[in-house]
Amino acid sequence: NKIPNVFFNGNDTLLKSPRFKDFMALAEKSILNSPTAEYNIGDSFNRLAEYKDDALEWLQENPLSKYNGSKLARKQAFEKYLKDTAKNFNLFTNEQEYKPD
Repeated sequence: NKIPNVFFNGNDTLLKSPRFKDFMALAEKSILNSPTAEYNIGDSFNRLAEYKDDALEWLQENPLSKYNGSKLARKQAFEKYLKDTAKNFNLFTNEQEYKPD
């Protein structure tokens, strides 16, 4: 059961989690500090927006019902998704490795 985009407004509580905020802050720092950032700010902005859009999509495709109503299981799965995303895109290569608790 996919929720139509029209009905998905991005108010998921996990978007307010410190883990997601940290992830987006590190992504922004990583992108803005990249060698190409200063002369291609549009590309940098688009990359940052894609990370957020992908996270929204993940949340949309992974409703609480998929985890039998367990908020903790869903939260842990989301944190794993963020960690894997950071690793896959080689984000934060200049940062300490991103490790959810």
